[in-house]
Amino acid sequence: MLNLGIIGNCKTCALIDNKATIKWCCFPTFDSPSLFAKLLDDKKGGHFSIKTRGEYKVEQRYLEHSAILETKYTSPKAAFVVYDFFPRYRKLLPNKKKKLFRQNNLVRLIKPLKGKPFVRVEYEPKLNYARGENKTRVVKGCMVTRNGKHKIGLLSNVDYDLIEESIYFKLDHTKYFVIGDPKDSSHYNAAYWQRIMAWTKKYWKDWVSTLVLPEAYREDIIRSAITLKLLTFSETGAIIAAATTSIPEEIGSERTWDYRFCWVRDAFFTVDAFKRIGREYEAKKLEPSKVISYGRSLPKTHKNYKAIKLN
Repeated sequence: MLNLGIIGNCKTCALIDNKATIKWCCFPTFDSPSLFAKLLDDKKGGHFSIKTRGEYKVEQRYLEHSAILETKYTSPKAAFVVYDFFPRYRKLLPNKKKKLFRQNNLVRLIKPLKGKPFVRVEYEPKLNYARGENKTRVVKGCMVTRNGKHKIGLLSNVDYDLIEESIYFKLDHTKYFVIGDPKDSSHYNAAYWQRIMAWTKKYWKDWVSTLVLPEAYREDIIRSAITLKLLTFSETGAIIAAATTSIPEEIGSERTWDYRFCWVRDAFFTVDAFKRIGREYEAKKLEPSKVISYGRSLPKTHKNYKAIKLN
């Protein structure tokens, strides 16, 4: 079984292992080509990892009732924590109801807790399923990677030379890394992104508070509900079967489906689960007329029949 955490904003998502390595992410939507695909190819796929100087004990959890993933590193002399999330929050606007904001940015915060930890990051985006050449340069304060018509930006308060060369730096204050459309780059600071994280945490806690839950297995049901919510596509209400493609169902066979579709059977079970816990909204928003769905067996002529191959 793959030991991965999921974060998302109901437009896209990322999968992160228990050492805080982002191993899978498609951008800007679920069905877009991959940005990180180490999950499929350990050498060529691309990833965003954090490396430490010295040995650390690593523990991982979600912040309570949220889709914010926390990875904590501790040693006898130092400690720090990594937060990964996609912003999703409600904000009160003048003379209006609270508006839902879904910033399409993957946010990573690294916060020192004690001592003087030194870390380095391995930021290796490989756009378009790692096909073609990726070129990176800093443009107007944003680290932009291009691959043909595909591009992605990284905004950070860490010197870009340290990122590009994967050089150790001291965690003397909170560092942020924001991945998204280069057009959205601005001059932010760590305090701003910590506020966004607090608002995102409140959104998820408020969402969980609307659930109708039994006492038995309550926390397990909450975690499952959040995961199912992250697999809904907010533009149409479609519910994808899974966030991945090309992971073998059976090693050595062609059973390597692309699950980033709304499969009718899987979506039915999810809608039924939402209704059972009081989330009629998600169930009603699933509009069959807008959903692209396929049966369990795809014809061999279909473009998504074969696994994505990295070259």
